[in-house]
Amino acid sequence: MPEPTARKYIVNIVIEDLFGQYSYNLVPKADSDALSQLFLLYGENGTGKTTILWLLNHLLSKENGEGHRSFLAHTQFSTFAVHLNDGTILSATRPKPAVGNFQMTLIINNKKLKYNYIVNDQGDIGTEVGNDKTHEAFRHELPDLRLTVLADDRKISSVSMMDRKRSFSTPEYELSSYIERRENKKDPSVLQPALDGLQSWATSRQIEGSNLGQRDVNAIYVDLLKRLSRTDDHQEPLSKLLERLSAQGKRSSLFSRFGLSSEVDVSAIITTITDSPQLRQQVMAQVIRPYMDSNEVRFAALDSLQKTLATFVDELNVRFLMNKRISFNLAGGVRVESSGQVLDPRVLSSGEKQLLVLFCNVAQASDRESIFIIDEPELSLNVEWQRFLIDALQKLGSGNIQFIFATHSLELLARHRKNVAKLVNRRASVPISLPVQKGSQE
Repeated sequence: MPEPTARKYIVNIVIEDLFGQYSYNLVPKADSDALSQLFLLYGENGTGKTTILWLLNHLLSKENGEGHRSFLAHTQFSTFAVHLNDGTILSATRPKPAVGNFQMTLIINNKKLKYNYIVNDQGDIGTEVGNDKTHEAFRHELPDLRLTVLADDRKISSVSMMDRKRSFSTPEYELSSYIERRENKKDPSVLQPALDGLQSWATSRQIEGSNLGQRDVNAIYVDLLKRLSRTDDHQEPLSKLLERLSAQGKRSSLFSRFGLSSEVDVSAIITTITDSPQLRQQVMAQVIRPYMDSNEVRFAALDSLQKTLATFVDELNVRFLMNKRISFNLAGGVRVESSGQVLDPRVLSSGEKQLLVLFCNVAQASDRESIFIIDEPELSLNVEWQRFLIDALQKLGSGNIQFIFATHSLELLARHRKNVAKLVNRRASVPISLPVQKGSQE
């Protein structure tokens, strides 16, 4: 198996001449561990916070044909650079603040690689770049980062920016785009895809985990025969085996809560074994061990999913919801109840809907190391909910996610001030490149 790679996250963002006006060096004061979990952007309206979030997504994404490089081409700046914790630097530069052609530079593992992106007559980076072997070699070297963007309209973005032909040449674009996207929040379908996505994701993970616990019938019998053939079998005492079987029964209730697996009723098995003659008990113990081993593998495979769903439900019910309760089951998905009656999610308040959308999408990103970008996470949330929001999302993210927020919330900013990078317009004071050491490639 390949060696696991160190987790990558953003530690510094450098922008020069955004919209031809703003230059920022964004680096929070938090230590590495805290920054790996949270990076907050704060600034006045119209100073580029939302655009910076999108630039992050499109600079760091490596897929072809998704409009990532066209977004960079449409946005006016002279430099946009991102520093990762492992020393990797990825930047897009132009000789002067403009839109159009730009050069991407990657500094990684003491190598410095470059590629020049040239726009077509429409101002886009054409799809034919995917046929350029030099470009594919460059793209292959880009770090593999799992990125998710939750815009202020709460729609997950893998939406191509090819459709946005308008140049990001003035700060007025930011305000007009902001208003247009806010209007989209009236769309009641924003919540339902998040709920459906959570159910689909959980079902997929449950199938993967269950398959790990299912052993081929032939393999089970071969294993059983090998156990029975050993005369000097030093297995655990019967009492310990029965304790482990009882613990499995209790543990299975955690998984049955969400429909991940059936609850294991071990009482009949334990009674049958303990009521049998001692000679028979030893044979029964050998027979039951393959079954127990299969359970252990299945439980281990489903454990992460179970903990995520438990956090999802418990955090919402304990920290946030007052007169309503959330539950989850694979068969029915998210269920909302109030005073014993099931509610249609569409009747929830705007704050409750926003909260569910955030939680559903973060839960789906929690199973792998990733960077999750959210524009204004505090939308429609009261002050008390804002106070608990980051802690709850970080718990749901299981330590796998670096959250990058653009926010105006004083609650979020005050509670996590060391993680804040304020958009102060000044020339960058850190380099955007590193010296290439001897033996590196450019």
